[in-house]
Amino acid sequence: MFESCSLHQNTKRQEHVSAGMSSMNDWLGPAGAILTVILGLLGILAPLHAGRMVGLKPQDGRGISELRATYGGLFTWMGLACLVLQAPAAYAVAACAWLGAALMRAVSMAVDRNSSWLNAGGVALELLIGTLLLAAQPRVQLELSTPAAAE
Repeated sequence: MFESCSLHQNTKRQEHVSAGMSSMNDWLGPAGAILTVILGLLGILAPLHAGRMVGLKPQDGRGISELRATYGGLFTWMGLACLVLQAPAAYAVAACAWLGAALMRAVSMAVDRNSSWLNAGGVALELLIGTLLLAAQPRVQLELSTPAAAE
């Protein structure tokens, strides 16, 4: 008489992994994490270049440290956490960070009236990486079931 609703994770993805088979979703998330690490390494190894890419110029050594820490350390370790832990929560946090950056950059483009192609490219890159990271999430299916008739 009543239908109940329950959420179930799709286990096909896990079956593919355990069988050694690869699906597109199995590499999209790690691809986003690898891009995150690459951008982080740029921030660590070439902080002044990373700063120029985002329109920042440090005034002194403290500014360089900030570029290295934020654009280097944060990005590198966020991406490595995804790759090493292989935990859906790690990928979800990283995806939220990238998608949040894209949202705030888009808001800033409107509010600050700075819709340069560089900002638009930043939004596109952040959306791409965030979406790739989201692909690492297990699929959730909504399943409707009807309880057996009472005897």
